[in-house]
Amino acid sequence: MFGELHLSVIGLGTQYPTYSLKANTLDILSKRHYPKSPSLTRGLTIMWQKILGSPTLWKRFFFTDALVLSNGIGQQSRAIYEVLGWDHSIIPGTGADLGFHVDSTGWKAVITPRVPQLTQSAISATFKRLKASLPQLPTSSKLAGDFDWAIHPGGTSILSSTEHALGISAEHMRASIDVYTHHGNSSSASIISVMDRLRSKEMDNLALDSHPREHIIACAFGPGITVEMCMLRRNFGTVQHHITRPNPPGPGMEGGEAGDSDMPPKPDSLRE
Repeated sequence: MFGELHLSVIGLGTQYPTYSLKANTLDILSKRHYPKSPSLTRGLTIMWQKILGSPTLWKRFFFTDALVLSNGIGQQSRAIYEVLGWDHSIIPGTGADLGFHVDSTGWKAVITPRVPQLTQSAISATFKRLKASLPQLPTSSKLAGDFDWAIHPGGTSILSSTEHALGISAEHMRASIDVYTHHGNSSSASIISVMDRLRSKEMDNLALDSHPREHIIACAFGPGITVEMCMLRRNFGTVQHHITRPNPPGPGMEGGEAGDSDMPPKPDSLRE
């Protein structure tokens, strides 16, 4: 059971590049915006390795050169979301169904046709466990349809199977559909994009009767297959009123110029 966790999300931001980036873009941007340091040099060196090398390099990069300081007198920030609880599980026997294959030439995603069915079978049980761990939820927030859902947009099949498994509508997942429609699946960062998009005025207007729900369930899937789900309470005082979304240039358009694709999709866009 979860009590008062006093955990909050106090900042969210999303930016998609207008154009595809070249292989050396990371090196250029890092040197432009960050001072030269041993940790930066080491990180960029790893990125440019033709062969990834031993885990020793990874250990040096991820587990050194960190220092956290706080004197407790920083400016207080208003929460965007409050974290009420979470659930974590791994679906047995699915280690080969979802992941990344890494070699000297790069990496590629591994996603088998079983993934939508596997996630569909797991999400309802995960929701029930999470809900049972939060007895303090109001009586009006018991069914899956009583919440807004921020689902990792892993693909149309995953979103559709989630909708059917939970008995919810595309309106409940409007932010996930919008992010997938405009930007596709950007791996683990996608769920942050969905959480950021969900709090926008545009998404609020697409909610049933333009009335978004206070409680939100965020859910993401990863290699394993790992299922992560958390319960959030939204602070409606932090609505994001202005959304900018750079678009790839189309015929006769300059990069970033608004086009028809800037319009948010209708809630039933999964069925079109």
